[in-house]
Amino acid sequence: MSSLINLNSECAVCYRELKLSKRFRYIIFKLSDDLKEIIVEKTGDAYDEFVGNLPEDKPRYAVYDFNYKGPDQNHRSKIVFYFWNPDRSKVRERGLYASNVDDFLSKLDGVGLYIKGATFSEVDYDTVLEKVM
Repeated sequence: MSSLINLNSECAVCYRELKLSKRFRYIIFKLSDDLKEIIVEKTGDAYDEFVGNLPEDKPRYAVYDFNYKGPDQNHRSKIVFYFWNPDRSKVRERGLYASNVDDFLSKLDGVGLYIKGATFSEVDYDTVLEKVM
């Protein structure tokens, strides 16, 4: 099983746009069809849309600029990294994503929380909000 797959340059550009210019709220990343690099699959804004774009049977990486009110009722924001690895995924795909997650995550500065999810309940808004707080 291969590891340390290359990161497509568009990934870094999109991440900077999410982080600095707030052009969108989420990015979903996937392995390219030839399994040689990580590429951007989709960007968008709404949390429900983000969760709806996670496939039921394929792993993905994602980041979401999670906005919430803190205990003091002030608006806050935290970049959340998601390792989506559903149980229904093929074993080989699960392994490829798992063997590259740490390397990919290390290239994303400013991530405030890491969520690993295999079911939609693990990435539900309220579940993530509890972890962000």
